[in-house]
Amino acid sequence: MLRDVIIQMDAGRYETFRNELVQSKAEKFCQLLDSYREDKLSEEEIQKLTATNNSSFYTLRSRLQDKIQEYLFRISEDSRAELLKTTATAPSLIYEVNRETAVVLMQYLESQLKEHDMPAELVVVYTALKKLHFNSAKFYEYQQRYNKNVAYMLAIDKAEELLSLFSAELGNYMISDDESKIDLMKLYLKELDNFERLYDSHRLRVMRGFAAAAYGIFVDPQMNIPGSEETVEDILKKICAILETYPNDRYYRYLFSAADFLWFEYYNRIGLYKNNAEIFARLSAAPVKIARLAHTMPIGKFFISSLERKAMNINSPNASDIPAMDTNMAVTGGDHCVYSISLFNAGKFFAEKNYKECAAQINSLFSEISFKKYARAETEARILLAFAYFFDGKTDLAESTTRSISRKISSEKMEEKYPDAVLLVKIIKVALSNGNGKKEKITALYKSFLENNSGPDSILKFLRLTDLHLDALSA
Repeated sequence: MLRDVIIQMDAGRYETFRNELVQSKAEKFCQLLDSYREDKLSEEEIQKLTATNNSSFYTLRSRLQDKIQEYLFRISEDSRAELLKTTATAPSLIYEVNRETAVVLMQYLESQLKEHDMPAELVVVYTALKKLHFNSAKFYEYQQRYNKNVAYMLAIDKAEELLSLFSAELGNYMISDDESKIDLMKLYLKELDNFERLYDSHRLRVMRGFAAAAYGIFVDPQMNIPGSEETVEDILKKICAILETYPNDRYYRYLFSAADFLWFEYYNRIGLYKNNAEIFARLSAAPVKIARLAHTMPIGKFFISSLERKAMNINSPNASDIPAMDTNMAVTGGDHCVYSISLFNAGKFFAEKNYKECAAQINSLFSEISFKKYARAETEARILLAFAYFFDGKTDLAESTTRSISRKISSEKMEEKYPDAVLLVKIIKVALSNGNGKKEKITALYKSFLENNSGPDSILKFLRLTDLHLDALSA
């Protein structure tokens, strides 16, 4: 954990923290810090470097972790902390200062909280202002403001919930193709539209915008948005304009990456892969941060898209090579995100010819998710599993897995919708057979797969079989 925290620190914060250690002449702390940052040495090698025994090395690590925690806490002060502190004193102002001064302070605080769009804190202020004006006509004015603000606060909370529900259904739709999910997504989108019309709130516009853009990118064949004449590009531009207007908003600062994700997938959708090279570089540099946004968007799709991008040999200057991810990061994103990250890990290991680990990732996935409702996703995962088994020399497992896939495709009547899945199954079946002309058949099937495997119903777009693969399949 300590190693991961140090690696994830941005360069500026790392240098500042290291300089603090240097100034305090903490040489061993610096050695340990640098070693973890470089991420080249094992724990045993670092222990030798720092000339410590087991007990003192443990103490050294523990104290360095304490120092880092204190440092990170110290620099993570929210820009609104002072405002929150002042709001907390609001009730006492009624009793500790004269009425006129208290009213002026509360009115100023009201304007600041409105500017920062902090409805929960405004409830405290309006409660105080009602008490300060209890025997005047102003009481009813503040009573109305209080009621309206409480309703708005609940609307914000409900809108955040609706966006999460929308994203969950979208994720499930993407791995199941269950069209009943579309009606539910439209319902959530309509409710978000209603909230946006009811309140003049940039926060509600952003949440509705995220859902609308995602619907256009991932659901509608023409990228149309229900009940709107706006294009996906128009909506994304509006979202970004709001985020840039409020750069210090603690909620928005995490949504820049979610907006990047939608721009990235939008350009993928329209085939302008070079346009999202810079975006891809930003997203690939912080995969863990991206995974934590899974409750706002079907963010797992990014990891699959990164494999597809690599398979198409599309270069992105300054892009990082995303390492295998821990599926625990995907839990808040539901089955779609767990599936996507697991398939990403498996696909990455397959490309590295680590077929044993590829198979292990997929088998682990089957223990985490019930695929009863996800026929498309199960078929996709089992096809990759069959190939991994074959290239790992476990032809008996490859054969039994292929039979299972064939039964699934037949029972779910998937042949017409997913012809490319059928092609991949045929490749494995030919490879497992004892007939003649295997190389020609397999090459023809694979060529057909590459030529036709496109659009929303594509299967394993990132799968690439090299000449060595084709030779092994034909042996």
